[in-house]
Amino acid sequence: MKMKKLLAVVTAAVLTMATAMTAYAAPVASGGDVSKEDPDDDGLTPEEEEFLKKAATDKVSAVGENGTSLVTIALDYNKVDEDVVKELSKQIDTSKAPGKLVGLYEVGVATAAGEEYSGKVTLTFKVDGVKPGDTVTVVHYLTDADGNLTGEIEYIKPDSVGNGTVTATFTSLSPIGIVVQVAKAEKTPAKTTAAKTKKTTTAAKKSPKTGNEDYTMIMLLSAAALGVMTAVSKKGKKA
Repeated sequence: MKMKKLLAVVTAAVLTMATAMTAYAAPVASGGDVSKEDPDDDGLTPEEEEFLKKAATDKVSAVGENGTSLVTIALDYNKVDEDVVKELSKQIDTSKAPGKLVGLYEVGVATAAGEEYSGKVTLTFKVDGVKPGDTVTVVHYLTDADGNLTGEIEYIKPDSVGNGTVTATFTSLSPIGIVVQVAKAEKTPAKTTAAKTKKTTTAAKKSPKTGNEDYTMIMLLSAAALGVMTAVSKKGKKA
């Protein structure tokens, strides 16, 4: 399924979902005819419904400007077409987005009343394993008016990165990827400290022994000197 078709399905799906949440059937007057469904509406075909059932994800939520409540649906490309994921992953400039592409989505939003929404939208993605301190870059694949990829990528710094979540703001929606470079764990100098402690302890144990040896040597030298002095003194008396 092409990008344009994916976008169309998502848009139709999100509008259908939003309308279903907010619209209620009007009561039919006695003797009146029940209105028939408009054949030109944006409802999904059985094939599209089955496609969405397999590919839709609840990993993305959205909020519009001024806290506007929005209905969201997203397609997970990893469930739709892995070849697309591989191809779009190759297009990423790793100097601008270092790490691994951990998620690629097509996102559609609508107002709670089932109307199309235009304006800034803040999306929050559920990303397994991500945490504060990780290097996270959001890649936004730009499309033209017909929904075709232009080959340009917008690199976005997230608004925030939490435990398992990434939040970013967009002015338009087209394929969105999440690139994560996991922060390296700091090495604890436990072994080095232990080695130094052991060395210091060993040195401390040896120090008294060295001191005792020096003291003993001094005593022996003193005794020898005293003996020599005694012997000299005796010879002097005999003389």
